Amino acid sequence: MIMKPQHQQLFRGLLQIVLAAAAVAVIGACRTVPTDIPEDKTAAQLFQMAQEAVDNDNFGAALAYYETVYDRFGDDPGTSTIALYEIGFVHYRQGRKDEARPYFERVTERYENGETGLPEWPLVLSRRFLDQMS
Repeated sequence: MIMKPQHQQLFRGLLQIVLAAAAVAVIGACRTVPTDIPEDKTAAQLFQMAQEAVDNDNFGAALAYYETVYDRFGDDPGTSTIALYEIGFVHYRQGRKDEARPYFERVTERYENGETGLPEWPLVLSRRFLDQMS
């Protein structure tokens, strides 16, 4: 089969698009979500691992690490508040605002309920995102 030059150019363009999409799919599939997070990791280490995952657009892993921080260190008001904020932020960054909203609301409720020992920045940023989503 002989193609006209303009059809060959169109075919090459479509082939490049298909190959690029396949490469993106393969790279995305290589992102893993941890299933067994070592028990000896500190909150600071887990936050660092989560941030590295976010930096690499591995949002599933980031959520796993932040949720682990919340589960393991939930008794610490400051740490658990930061974890809640970060979980909301990951959802927000993925464009899942309906999933992000409850986390930002939980953060602001902690301050409104008078909890002490909380850093100020999660409140400020949670309010900002809630305002943007309204």
